[in-house]
Amino acid sequence: MSETEGTDLKGVVRLRIDKVAELGAEATFSPAEKIAKLPWRLEVLKTAGEGQHSPPTLAVYVWCNWLNKSNSWSCRAIVKFIIKSRELDFVRNFEHNFCAKQPFVNWTRLLDPGSSSYSSSHDSKEYEDSSLEIEAQICVKEIIGYGVPTKEDQMFVNGNIFVVNKFLLAAHSPYFRAFFFEDRFRECQTQTFEINDKEVDVDMFGIMLSCIYPDNGKPNGLVFVNF
Repeated sequence: MSETEGTDLKGVVRLRIDKVAELGAEATFSPAEKIAKLPWRLEVLKTAGEGQHSPPTLAVYVWCNWLNKSNSWSCRAIVKFIIKSRELDFVRNFEHNFCAKQPFVNWTRLLDPGSSSYSSSHDSKEYEDSSLEIEAQICVKEIIGYGVPTKEDQMFVNGNIFVVNKFLLAAHSPYFRAFFFEDRFRECQTQTFEINDKEVDVDMFGIMLSCIYPDNGKPNGLVFVNF
């Protein structure tokens, strides 16, 4: 990924569903896209109706930065959903503070063979092969509680180098708080740190860092508000 990729405040996430009639309750996810340096993706699944005789619905969810479980941040964005079938398009606009799940189109309007979209019989090949194209046009307006500090420190974990910010790691972990800043630790006087422990899984350590520090900075032109 280039330095500028994912820094734009606007972007599009797309997902194509082939053979819509076979879509079940198991979620289908789009590839992740970077918008405003945050990861975004779509989730689509069939959900039960609210009442006993209510028809099921096609739920389209939009996820932002789903690996970061902290309650201290939010991202305000305007999203335009577009769902395209053979003859019928749905469009919905909304503004939301993410993470968000947004149920969308009534399932039977897309799959009912008697509707204007699908006039063929339920067991026809044309019905079985019907598809949907789902698109979310995202415009990020504000990120709150997510001003990202500069990475200034190097950490070697079993010989693998990670560029980190010791203040951010210390805020998330009592271990790192002691590791970086208690007087009896030599590491508090330097910007280069080493962990040599065969019990430490390097891959999992990298995943942990991506969760608490998911990107290298913030895009230009975006409002960041820190607590």
